[in-house]
Amino acid sequence: MAAKFKEGDNAGGFIVEKHITSGNYAISYLARDAAGTKVFLKQYKKPSSTSGWLDGFISYQTTLHDRISADPLLNSFCVPMLEVFPTHRGLCQTFQFIEGGFDLQSCIERKSEFDWATRLIFAKVMLAALDRLHKASIVHTDLKPPNLMILPDPSIKMGYKLRLIDMDFSVLTDRKAPWDGFEGYVSSPGYSSPEHIRGEIPVTASDVFTCGIILSELLGDGHPLRELDATETDLAISRCKGFRPARLERDVPGGLPKAEIEAEIQRCFSSAPDDRPTCADLLAAFTSATKAPVPKAPPASKPTAPDASNSLVLENGSGANIAINITSELGRRNFASWGEDSKYLSSPQFRIIAGKPGVWRVSHCPEATNATLLNGKELSASMDLKNGMVLSVGNPAKGIDKFPITVRIP
Repeated sequence: MAAKFKEGDNAGGFIVEKHITSGNYAISYLARDAAGTKVFLKQYKKPSSTSGWLDGFISYQTTLHDRISADPLLNSFCVPMLEVFPTHRGLCQTFQFIEGGFDLQSCIERKSEFDWATRLIFAKVMLAALDRLHKASIVHTDLKPPNLMILPDPSIKMGYKLRLIDMDFSVLTDRKAPWDGFEGYVSSPGYSSPEHIRGEIPVTASDVFTCGIILSELLGDGHPLRELDATETDLAISRCKGFRPARLERDVPGGLPKAEIEAEIQRCFSSAPDDRPTCADLLAAFTSATKAPVPKAPPASKPTAPDASNSLVLENGSGANIAINITSELGRRNFASWGEDSKYLSSPQFRIIAGKPGVWRVSHCPEATNATLLNGKELSASMDLKNGMVLSVGNPAKGIDKFPITVRIP
């Protein structure tokens, strides 16, 4: 693995300020961007620059980011993923830096400092966030109290907002993870699902299994396997046996009777994923005296091949390419696997606009730091694209022209 960054090092345009923590997959830092804004920077140990799944991981991150960003409500529950990019010391990714607040683990450890009503709200918001995540066909996979951040927000009645963090190894239910077959699926001791322990691909019900554990800790009498050691805990999870019955501290105002909610939590520990409730089921139990049935989502349709009669391909001189069939904003995140010079692009950098079949235009994104160039000239207005034209970034007045991208229109 490449050496760790030191204070003052430049990581793809971000200046490292201090080391925060090191894990199995990444090293984390506090860094600042060119404007001085704090970011949370991850330097990956896995994938490394030689991993066979590096390019797939970058593409997967882009899809995760785009899918979360496309849903404003889901986006409000997640800490934004900013940019993913290669450096001379391996792949890195930046996230919004969170200041203030505390994680749900702190709340569980200091339960006496949070009244029942406040902890109930934390539980409901957690379930609402995960329900939204699952509706976007995303499994968190590493759900645990430290990955649920509680941030003060006096602008809302609750006084707090909840954010899901550590989602770069989350799983798309409609697309196999690029590390499948190379690495296991990320989870944490005591919060793994049976699917994790058995070496299976986690599903949304795997998150629900862990929700049952967290609800027992937050609202009940503790972790349902708290008397077991690590080995015994993994065995109990794999077999879905030995879980102490869920026991809520008190009734839930506006929810189902206490015994019925406890039964729903206990169902989270069912061996078969289909026998577990959904997060929507659990949320209904906490918020409605009459639980409404939640319809099962229809199976995901198989992707269809894009219409080749109206496609555009962007390529470099090394054989890498991106095919586009709809209007798209593109930037550093999309081209990170094409090399370190992708650092000159912003996210987004330019917009490819689809017209009638075979007709395409390009415009510069005003929030980008560097100018977008078309055939070496600065793009000041949207322009028609023709086969063989070259997009790049730079400053024509200073003779700077970086990261050429050739346009191919069949």
